Amino acid sequence: MTCIPRKGDGDRGAALLEFVILGVCVLLPLVYVVLAVMKVQAASFGVTEAARQAGRAFAQAETAASGIQRAQLAAKLALADQGVSFDVARVSIDCDFGACLSPGSSAYVLIETRVALPFIPDTWSDSSLASISVSGEYRAAIEKLRAAS
Repeated sequence: MTCIPRKGDGDRGAALLEFVILGVCVLLPLVYVVLAVMKVQAASFGVTEAARQAGRAFAQAETAASGIQRAQLAAKLALADQGVSFDVARVSIDCDFGACLSPGSSAYVLIETRVALPFIPDTWSDSSLASISVSGEYRAAIEKLRAAS
């Protein structure tokens, strides 16, 4: 008994190989992009919320010095909620016409940080190519009926 090959049997198993190759070439980069976007979005939400909380803490302080300490603590807690390191964050507070905490004025809070992309070695994470800058700002109004400090 001799086997006569049928026409079209040359592609047997090729579909599985194509599926694996396309899955690795398309699916893995897509998963990486989704993870990176999720990390940057969490950091963006974190700095926005940190700026808001820092502005509120500063606006309720008795003195500008204690307000800065309270604002930094509030920012640290808000960033920690989203898994963002406070060590690389920069908190700046600017007041209207230099009159911090005077009734009716405003304080502007800006928080900036850099987010390292996932699965990047620590030696590259400080590079501008391996991290993304995110910032959040908030304008805190100082109550008009508050006693001048």
